[in-house]
Amino acid sequence: MRKSRRMTIAWALISVLGAGATAAQEELRLELFRPRLEVSWEGLPQSDLEDFNGDLLQRRTDLRFNLPLGPVHLRPEKKLLGYQLFAQASLSSSPIEITLPGAEINRQLYTGAMRVSGLMASRAGSFYLASLGASIAEDEDTIDNATVRFSGVGLGTYATSDAVTLIYGGAVVFGDQLAVPLFGVLWKFRPDWTLFTVLPVTLRTTYKWSERTRIHFLLEGAGARHRFANQGLFPLRPDTVYYRAVGLKLGTEWEFRPTGDHVFLVQAGVLAARELKFSTEQANDAFLSTGIAGAGYLKLGWRISFGQSLLDKLEQGGI
Repeated sequence: MRKSRRMTIAWALISVLGAGATAAQEELRLELFRPRLEVSWEGLPQSDLEDFNGDLLQRRTDLRFNLPLGPVHLRPEKKLLGYQLFAQASLSSSPIEITLPGAEINRQLYTGAMRVSGLMASRAGSFYLASLGASIAEDEDTIDNATVRFSGVGLGTYATSDAVTLIYGGAVVFGDQLAVPLFGVLWKFRPDWTLFTVLPVTLRTTYKWSERTRIHFLLEGAGARHRFANQGLFPLRPDTVYYRAVGLKLGTEWEFRPTGDHVFLVQAGVLAARELKFSTEQANDAFLSTGIAGAGYLKLGWRISFGQSLLDKLEQGGI
């Protein structure tokens, strides 16, 4: 298994961590227990292919939804203090334009995922996350005969102090016999500064500018692997090949919360160490590979949460 493929799959699986990270950075308001909808758009300028006389243009629109499954279950007398089941769904659409020697490729890429997860809290202050999900990654022609991939994620936390929480666990892709260990830390190293990381895929530092505004500095992987209809683009290759574009994202995100329910996000930065690859299912080694010139990017997002947070309910005696 090539390292690039392991990293690509890890980046896809780590999306389940987003809600958990948000909950931690929201100072234990536990937004994870609220229905939440998030919409975002990301674009970057046309970028030259380094090994060919060609270029790549890509945009991306994401839709994510988080839905609690039933009430929060509290067990005041038990070591496992409480738990909550929830479902997550995501859908992204990404038009791409690729210019290769002798070929112009214009396709729409689709990625979809559904997960069912359980979050448990212990009396000692640790959290445990278990998640099972299914996902697809297709282009506009292969989506009619999509291949479903099943995966699982398990995470735990251990607080070594009031300021430092360790994160540990792993992700597995069933059928591919692929396992990726995950290690991280949530560290509040100053009153208004927090470091959150889960290696090998994400590093984020957050500065609490005010009660309504936060600034995030991030370094994370960016990429996806999609089934791709050949349609004669690559002679002597199978009817279905795999398209992969990966890189590193270094950016700054401005988060503004005008109310307790709405969050607006503006993220900008650069994409570096980028690669574009086409490969067959039987061979992990790409039959076409090229670097992609680094480029700036811009991402805009909006998130809305519904109902009350767990903390609100506790304060009002609702549970």
